[in-house]
Amino acid sequence: MNLGLTLKAPKGLLMVNISRQYSRRSIGFFVPSSPPLDPEKVKELQRFVTLSKRLLVMTGAGISTESGIPDYSPRDPPANLEYILGAYNMWCATWWCGGVKPIYTMVLCLDCGAQIPRGVLQERFEALNPTWSAEAHGLAPDGDVFLTEEQVQSFQVPSCAQCGGPLKPDVVFFGDTVNPDRVDFVRRRVKEADSLLVVGSSLQVYSGYRFILTAREKQLPIAILNIGPTRSDDLACLKLDSPCGELLPLIDPH
Repeated sequence: MNLGLTLKAPKGLLMVNISRQYSRRSIGFFVPSSPPLDPEKVKELQRFVTLSKRLLVMTGAGISTESGIPDYSPRDPPANLEYILGAYNMWCATWWCGGVKPIYTMVLCLDCGAQIPRGVLQERFEALNPTWSAEAHGLAPDGDVFLTEEQVQSFQVPSCAQCGGPLKPDVVFFGDTVNPDRVDFVRRRVKEADSLLVVGSSLQVYSGYRFILTAREKQLPIAILNIGPTRSDDLACLKLDSPCGELLPLIDPH
């Protein structure tokens, strides 16, 4: 598939041209090998879903690898301050010229904690980069684009208007700390459920694994759909090693 397009900012200030040969073969690079679908396992998962009256589904990065979006690995750096500050120019430049609707709505100051609407930050992007343009070197399946180091460094990034501190999207990055209120919200959902289905997660990170522990305390049946071993295989009554996109469409949710 050939992707060639020109993306333009609403005010016509910033623009980027994208042209890339994109092949479905590159998608398979992110999906681990797995055995053929086992019809009996499919029936077991269907039975698990059918018997559940309040099924809670917890998904991980593995749910989108078949779309060409890579999941995390032990080689990925944690979201410490040095990593965030070093990558911020790249995030701002690529998210802006990607031409897609942002997946976050607020920006957070790492120093004073002030929250800034994404639309306000967009206006500051344009004010600081009135003539900025770039030729992108690829378009990722998630709408991100690939820029050179020179393009990233030339992009002017705003700081917090209140204290001058660094900004980051108000989302949780890999290795980042999850808001306690959000943790309590999910834990309540687990306690309200009568079964738990994990899709596309190895559960190696405690932020997800802790909800498995909550489900075990409540003696909920747990099913796991993930290629490869997980941290909770011994706690699951059903484990399936199949691509999500192949198996889930075969399941009737009703």
